[in-house]
Amino acid sequence: MNNGLSPIFQELKPYMVELLSEALVSAFQKMETEQPRYPERVNVEKASEITGYSKNSLYQMHSKGLIPGAHKVGGKLLFETAALQAFVAAGGNNNKGKLTAHDCQQLKQEKDLPQVA
Repeated sequence: MNNGLSPIFQELKPYMVELLSEALVSAFQKMETEQPRYPERVNVEKASEITGYSKNSLYQMHSKGLIPGAHKVGGKLLFETAALQAFVAAGGNNNKGKLTAHDCQQLKQEKDLPQVA
C-alpha cells in the first residue's frame, strides 16, 4: 500500500540516520564524563576516591567522629556513599586529601554535617 509517504521517508532517511547517530554519540560521551557510580556502601579505598582524602586521613577522621556515614562491619570500615557525597558537596574535601589540624578543628565546630541514619 503506497500512500505517498514512502518517497518522503526515503528522502529523509539519511538525515534521520545522521541525527540518530549524533544523538547516540552525544549520549555515550555524556556517559563517559559522568562521575562513576558507587554501591550503597564503599570500602576505604573507594571512599578515598570519592572524598579525595588519603586512606590514613579517613581512618583518622573516623576515629575522631569527623566523617559521616562510617561504620565498622565485620572488622572493616565501610562508608555510606550518599553521606560521603554530601560531605564532599558541603566542602568536606577542600584541602585535596590532606587533613590538617585546622580542618579537624573546623569540622568539629560544624554541627550541620549531613548524617545518614
